[in-house]
Amino acid sequence: MEVLDDIDGPEALAMAMLARRIAAIDWFSPRSELRPASRIAGLFASFVEAFALRAPARLEILSGPAGREALAAARFDPTPSGWRTPLVLAAMRVGDVLRQGSVAPRRPLIDRTGDTILVNLAALPIPRFSLMRRLAGSDPRRSLRTPVVTALADRIAGELGTMLAWTLAGPALPANPFLSLLALYEEGALVLDLTPEHATLWLPGEG
Repeated sequence: MEVLDDIDGPEALAMAMLARRIAAIDWFSPRSELRPASRIAGLFASFVEAFALRAPARLEILSGPAGREALAAARFDPTPSGWRTPLVLAAMRVGDVLRQGSVAPRRPLIDRTGDTILVNLAALPIPRFSLMRRLAGSDPRRSLRTPVVTALADRIAGELGTMLAWTLAGPALPANPFLSLLALYEEGALVLDLTPEHATLWLPGEG
């Protein structure tokens, strides 16, 4: 697996296990059966707790077609700010820890130029083409526009890069909160929106 090249030291096992877990995901593959809503709601609650987000009063779970329709109608921003602020701050914290330590490059995933830590998203164990195709949908009459699909795929790739980079910091950081997000991805769920009043999850592979 390319992401494991040139990685050694005490963090090697944790990164290897996480990379294999990511690689094992069948990203948003079509499913005819419905996932238990209670399980997805429970994983979402763990995600909210991990990032100290405010739990919404109501949770909505959209099927594949319903989510594409909502995104096509610009009901949701594919690159939201607001509720994602704690995720961005967590990513910045990883970068700060890696910059302050004596972290050597872990190519091809991590590189370093001066004080800048670079995550090579192309090295992630994720089939990007399949991911984008499944997000877009198989029905050409209802498929999402390329900019929307690209924005969603880039967001997911960035989150995966951060959760892998987190393992390099070792004991300098607490438990990896991005693992709660990975659990949602393993169930085929993507967070579209989160406010104190309402949250929306999308299951691109269902329906």
